[in-house]
Amino acid sequence: MKILVSDLTPGMVLARSVYGPNGKRLLNRGVKLNAKYIYFLKKYNVLAVNVQSTLDDLLPQDENILEDEVKLCAVGAIGQWTNAKGRTSKQYSTMVHSVEDIADEILSGKLPLSNLTEISSFDTYTFAHSVDVCALSVYCGMKLNYPRNRLILLGIGSLLHDLGKVKLDSRILNKPGQLNDEEHSQIKNHPVWGYSMLHKEININVDARSAIILLNHHERYDGTGYPRGLKGAEIDEMSAICSIADVYNAMVTDRVYRKALSQSEVYEFLLASGKVMFDMNTLKTFLFCINPYPIGSFVKLNSGHIGCVIGSNPDLPLRPMLQLIPSREIIDLKKELSLVITANPEINELMALVKNMDIGRQTALV
Repeated sequence: MKILVSDLTPGMVLARSVYGPNGKRLLNRGVKLNAKYIYFLKKYNVLAVNVQSTLDDLLPQDENILEDEVKLCAVGAIGQWTNAKGRTSKQYSTMVHSVEDIADEILSGKLPLSNLTEISSFDTYTFAHSVDVCALSVYCGMKLNYPRNRLILLGIGSLLHDLGKVKLDSRILNKPGQLNDEEHSQIKNHPVWGYSMLHKEININVDARSAIILLNHHERYDGTGYPRGLKGAEIDEMSAICSIADVYNAMVTDRVYRKALSQSEVYEFLLASGKVMFDMNTLKTFLFCINPYPIGSFVKLNSGHIGCVIGSNPDLPLRPMLQLIPSREIIDLKKELSLVITANPEINELMALVKNMDIGRQTALV
């Protein structure tokens, strides 16, 4: 269960490890939190973590998910290469190998469902975000039947898409309030900066199909993007994939200036963006790669009940299968047409359910 660090209490147990700058592990999965550890997480600007709860008993345990460790190798590789004063071909090769590992894992059937950005400090957000975008882009490319070599080119460009942000002041990147016009103008320069760095400042031969992703990932289908205002078919497909993955991952991640949106909210936002922000065919493929109601997420129904998502209906992704709490009754929203999802339950509602389930379990043991 994902929970904001500000809501943590001593005694909670981490369900996923937590990572800091350059992918450094701060706390291991299974650690029981105390006041010192919670202070530690706040000090490192970790915004949210995943904790174990009684509700985990409701979840299927056989998800074939791309492991954090595979993506962490990429975080370390891009962090080391990007921050180095003299970037070397050896460092670049290490980064390419990490993309190859991600691509091979996805080709073997692993799903890039868990976001590193959920469990990382915002100090390392750019790198964790880049790796998440890389994995999502590669998965979308696979669904578009890209051969392995093209998946790797897509992955490299997606991993490097925010390279130009190294030239930005961190105070702008992590500013909690709204950017002023000058700061926004600085942000809009990063695609050109990143593309220029690959061609002028770095003595490495990056394939043009990867490099163009850095320049084009903020272009939009209707021509309102930047830096060149490209429109429609002027935007290459790999850049279009990266741009959708970039928007999706940014919106579902907690930031210092706003709380993350739910996957369902972002799914519906993207669905409404076809032929405006994104090419519709590419967008349809990407939407097939994500789940508006991931297994393990919690929802509230118009009946007032809270349920845990235990399955999906690919033909009707907004009508998943639920297990109600605490009754454990199975509900398939594809069939129960009178029931609709109305909201995501607040954390205090979920914690109350956990407490009631724990009490019920203890009573049963007596």
